Amino acid sequence: MPVAARLRGRALAVALTCLFGHVGGAGASPPPETTARRTIALVVEGADAASLRAAVSLRLPEFTLVDAPGPDAYVVRISVEGDAARVEVGRGGDRWTRTIDEVTGDLSQELATAAANLVMTLEYERPRAPPPDPRPAPVESTPPASPRPAATPPASASPARPLGPVEEDSDQPPWSAAIGLAPVVTLELGTPDGVLSGLGAQLTVDALHRGGGFVHFGARASGRGYADFLGLVRLRLAAGGGYVRSLGDWRLGFLAALAVEPWWPLRGSSRVDVRRDQSEVRPAPLLGGHAQLVAWRLLGRGSRLRARLGPVLEVSGMVSPDGGVPELLVESARGGVTSLGHFGGLEVTLGVEIGIALARER
Repeated sequence: MPVAARLRGRALAVALTCLFGHVGGAGASPPPETTARRTIALVVEGADAASLRAAVSLRLPEFTLVDAPGPDAYVVRISVEGDAARVEVGRGGDRWTRTIDEVTGDLSQELATAAANLVMTLEYERPRAPPPDPRPAPVESTPPASPRPAATPPASASPARPLGPVEEDSDQPPWSAAIGLAPVVTLELGTPDGVLSGLGAQLTVDALHRGGGFVHFGARASGRGYADFLGLVRLRLAAGGGYVRSLGDWRLGFLAALAVEPWWPLRGSSRVDVRRDQSEVRPAPLLGGHAQLVAWRLLGRGSRLRARLGPVLEVSGMVSPDGGVPELLVESARGGVTSLGHFGGLEVTLGVEIGIALARER
């Protein structure tokens, strides 16, 4: 049969099939793919499930949230641990995940947005079955269909892991660092020689873990003046740790540390001999520790380097190696030994810290 005649016959058959098929199937229901209500099984760990369900429903109104996943439902698992969060979406053999290292905005809104984006990614990347063809299969053979190209994941998503407890990503640094500098004033509480113990400055270095714990190192230099051009210089070195909790841009917690504090009496810029029992002795470093409340405010959201600002509120106890509060006895300029009073013991330190925090990758 000529090609032109064969094409005209096929066109006539298609037209008749469409006409009678439309009339006969006017009351039939559309395919289930278009009428079935798609479902989502939402699993929440470590967050408010009710607020997350409401936020996900608002972003995906065409889906129904169910408790138990069906054979064709999307499984959305949201896990929150400390500042880190993970959103995993799976359906059949397809699965995507997104890790949020630090939630800075509204927790429910940010996690629901991430879940909705991943669900719609799977929804539009999933191949759909074509509607049934009412025409009879053609006699002649047709070339095989070309394979569907592999779906390219969006920039915000990464290949998923099996659904389970939240684990730390190997490509996300678990530690971050911060350095701070603070002018301080130290007040005496345990000696009868006055209130002011010294003025100075301290330098701190902190290594913070994503779980909230941190390691602390600090150095403080302070001094106090007396009559007759005498003065006392103290250098405290401390090491310890603590815990902070994230509340938006605030980090609230505490730290405790052990300290050693060498000290030197001076007249002008020259050292003065220390006396005890009418004999010269070498100043022994003070030993002790301190506890401090932590209230840091991070400034400059979205930047890798963020400014850190917060008060210094510390209580410390420093004593001599023999367990007492030392009395400063020095040789006077006119000869003899003079007492400059006690120092150390129970002290309170106040100040304002300004520093730089290195934020983790998001």
